[in-house]
Amino acid sequence: MKPMFKSLPVVAAIATLAACNSTDGIQKENYPQPVAESSISFRTAPGFNQDRIESVEKKTFRTFLKVDDSTVREIQGAKCQLRSSELSVQFVTPAHVNIPLVQDKPQPLRLTCQKGNWSSDQTLTPFIPQETAGAPYAGGGVAGILVGVAVDAALTGAVNAARNSKDVWRFVPRAKNELPIQLK
Repeated sequence: MKPMFKSLPVVAAIATLAACNSTDGIQKENYPQPVAESSISFRTAPGFNQDRIESVEKKTFRTFLKVDDSTVREIQGAKCQLRSSELSVQFVTPAHVNIPLVQDKPQPLRLTCQKGNWSSDQTLTPFIPQETAGAPYAGGGVAGILVGVAVDAALTGAVNAARNSKDVWRFVPRAKNELPIQLK
């Protein structure tokens, strides 16, 4: 029988990492805040063809304040909205939001959040993941955007406008279940 003590350093390392609530070297304080189980869905503008919505994905939006260069603190209660001429949704963080996957290129979504004197204003640009695109990327590939602190979310900025209309456009990468928003 092998002694269990050889595994003890591994268990201690895993426990330490789990306690840090850290991503990409950024320490998160006051995290995670509880999120209501229900998800908030987008509204569509009059005249928007509902058949363009292929499906939805539940994503969690959280707001953070920068404490120092290596630490952020989750802040509850920021009023946010995602809006374009086609789609809109309002929510208070933290929140689960059903993000639509859309056929035919949708308009970019403007993400604004406000809590007291702190705010954020960003754009989520629609993109087609390479694995579902009808044609190879015409641009330089996938470009990153910052939707929070040290988030390596990949959204394409150079997409050929003449794509197959059956391609499904995303606003958030499939692998990203949480979207941190940095308030300033």
